[in-house]
Amino acid sequence: YNTLRKAVADLKKAIARAKDEKTKLEQRYSELLKELELKKMNVHHKLSRTREWYEAFIWTITSSGFLVIGGKDASQNIKLVRKLLEPHDIVLHADIHGASTAIIKTQKKDIDPQSIKEAAVIAASYSKAWKLKMMSVDVFWVYGSQVSLSPPSGQYLPKGSYMVYGERNYVKNVELKLAIGIEKVGDSARIIVGPEEAVSKRTVAYIVIIPGDVDPNTIALDFIEFLKKKNLEECVVAIDITELKSRIPGRSNIIKKVLNQLNT
Repeated sequence: YNTLRKAVADLKKAIARAKDEKTKLEQRYSELLKELELKKMNVHHKLSRTREWYEAFIWTITSSGFLVIGGKDASQNIKLVRKLLEPHDIVLHADIHGASTAIIKTQKKDIDPQSIKEAAVIAASYSKAWKLKMMSVDVFWVYGSQVSLSPPSGQYLPKGSYMVYGERNYVKNVELKLAIGIEKVGDSARIIVGPEEAVSKRTVAYIVIIPGDVDPNTIALDFIEFLKKKNLEECVVAIDITELKSRIPGRSNIIKKVLNQLNT
């Protein structure tokens, strides 16, 4: 009798595992279909404008007009520090292991606190904190003159790392909330990301996302459908759909969709 009971219990567990595996396979199948749909859409994409040099990175422009660039991975982070960072620039990094290094190109101008806060959103959003579904994270910032690729004598720097000397300044509890919008550039368009207050001033339409459960493919397609419904198909054709997907930090939820009447 006990042997039979154990066999029944084992069978129930096996059925439960099979159902769980089926659910995972169905979810993965759905994600692959959406990824294929995005790739098909991108076949028709034609870049009709010259890309700016900074578009190879994560980037935004603050409300005050300062350019912010961030690394997409560790190699880009080091490239930014080695080749593009100047002593008067500002470097930001989320206070968590695994994050984009963001740089505000100050052009030797005085930086305003709002621009630092807006750049901190980029540093926070493109960090491990998003994938961990954190609500907020602290971001520290220093001047470029405080950053070095040379470790102290006798010490070793891991690949992709750099030294920060001196006092760190902090932007506390930066909310993980990112706006992704479409900015018209002449007869074409491009994708811009950042805090909503900055993105809303430059775009014809945008969405606001937070860490969540929906995969980037679905988020991108949802935004594309929104653009089509708002008669912005010319923007859909002009943008790089793969780039749109890559701008989404990870699984997310859309909390707002906006057609910006002032810029259309």
